[in-house]
Amino acid sequence: MNTEIKIADGKVSCLEDDREIGRLDFKIQDNVMVIEHTRAFEKGKGVGRKLLVAAIDYAKDKGMKINPICSFAYKLMQKDVKYHELLVDEAGESLSCSL
Repeated sequence: MNTEIKIADGKVSCLEDDREIGRLDFKIQDNVMVIEHTRAFEKGKGVGRKLLVAAIDYAKDKGMKINPICSFAYKLMQKDVKYHELLVDEAGESLSCSL
């Protein structure tokens, strides 16, 4: 199986043999990546984490901060201290979905 991550048009997609198995939706506002939602269409493969890491790397490369309003993204970023410096001050105040 061939797994690929693509970032375009406000989404990060995880493809397995050209079939989408997960997607993270984001928007950019004032040099802040707002992570809106993360979906894994196949459970148990670590797809959500792969999507989030790709989004974080993208934001970091572009010099952006991150505001995860998706609770999945927020919780994973809170758990790993290396991501704390990327979070906006108000991160976690307006979560839009719950696990």
